[in-house]
Amino acid sequence: QCTYEGKSLSPGDYTINCVHVVCDEYGTIHSE
Repeated sequence: QCTYEGKSLSPGDYTINCVHVVCDEYGTIHSE
């Protein structure tokens, strides 16, 4: 899982504060 701005995320993609955030299965955050 990933940690983004204090939140724990499961692998997948999310929109947080209007930012598209992708968490991969290795726990790496990719933000766009």
